[in-house]
Amino acid sequence: MLLLVRSADAGEKQHWQGSDSVRTLSVTGHAEAAGLLVRLEDYPIGSILSNPTVRCQQTVQPLALDRHLGIEPLPALSVAADLVVVLALLGGFQAQDAVVCTHGEVIGQVLGRLVADGLAVDQPLAWPKGSAWLLDGPDRHFAFGRYLPPLALADVEIPLSVPRSVQADGRRRYSQRRRRYGATLQSTIRYGEVRADGFADDQALERR
Repeated sequence: MLLLVRSADAGEKQHWQGSDSVRTLSVTGHAEAAGLLVRLEDYPIGSILSNPTVRCQQTVQPLALDRHLGIEPLPALSVAADLVVVLALLGGFQAQDAVVCTHGEVIGQVLGRLVADGLAVDQPLAWPKGSAWLLDGPDRHFAFGRYLPPLALADVEIPLSVPRSVQADGRRRYSQRRRRYGATLQSTIRYGEVRADGFADDQALERR
């Protein structure tokens, strides 16, 4: 299984001063990144790989923290990457139950080629910011795809009173923890507990 994720919202490129590779997520983008905790909560994740740009790595950072996994930057996922190389890499990552985050240009090319080669999808192709596609099939061959639309954490209503004992077996996160993380995320944005590279300050998160 492979989960192909498009980077979350990072505002308008023309309004960013500096290199586009260090453009950071907007407040909306951070909410979409946190929403991946909900969207992907029922899926096993063995590794997380990302285009090296800051906004791609920030998109999967909450998920990496939650699953206690590192983020492996992969320059081969750049917008200018060769499609044949990208498809070969994705086929290899399938066995790892990997999350792969990259830009819309790459995802559009990948999905277009896979559908042309016979990929069955559950709806017309779309890949808005913060969305994901579940891709799976036998023997490193992607046979079917399922669309997972973006979800901002603020859109999720989760009661704080649900005890851990009633959660479904095998689910690795819990309602209480998710809501606490959401509150922490908003505090991080509000109080500026962000490192110079644009990532949340893990020590600050732990203090809260």
